[in-house]
Amino acid sequence: MAYRVFVSCSIWPQDASKIEPFRQLVRSTGKVPWTVGIDERVSDDEAFRVMVRRIRESAAMVVVHTHRYWVDGTLPSPWLFREPVIAAVEAKPVLEFYEAGIREESLLRDVSINQVQFSESELLSEAGRNRIKRWLKHFWWHVDLCRRSWVPLTTLGGAVGGGVATRSLAGVLGGGIAGFIGGVILDAFKPRCRTCPRTYPPRFR
Repeated sequence: MAYRVFVSCSIWPQDASKIEPFRQLVRSTGKVPWTVGIDERVSDDEAFRVMVRRIRESAAMVVVHTHRYWVDGTLPSPWLFREPVIAAVEAKPVLEFYEAGIREESLLRDVSINQVQFSESELLSEAGRNRIKRWLKHFWWHVDLCRRSWVPLTTLGGAVGGGVATRSLAGVLGGGIAGFIGGVILDAFKPRCRTCPRTYPPRFR
């Protein structure tokens, strides 16, 4: 299934050799990568507003942390702290990749499904790119699960069933409400692996 994936990453030209392979790998799996500042040029005044809108329009987010600043260790761009939090608030699944040497405490474990280390040399080898691609495909399973819901089907089924059984508008409404509740309950039991946050968005402590 094709959908847009917001790729949160450095847009500095000197980082392109690390960023573009990830965008190509996202594209190779049938998804559409989108990065504000690469796919869409905006002014500094517009950047935050456009970024929020594009995250809302995306199905998920892939974050690529690369070296940017040195503060008792290497830190990524500060934008990579803001964008994943917005994605989580908008109930978008998040996957983080981080370059070897990045301080691990700078990763957003409360909002991302997984944090995967990579090295620049891996991006130059087929084996390394295939490893990253496997992580992406694993993540798409979570994204598809997150996007899939029983609620529309059970709500419609409940409304139709209630209407047929009672031949009244009240039966349609009551059946629809019961179906909606049933769908929410079924969604709570969708399969998850050990790396899945229990809720989207995560409950911040």
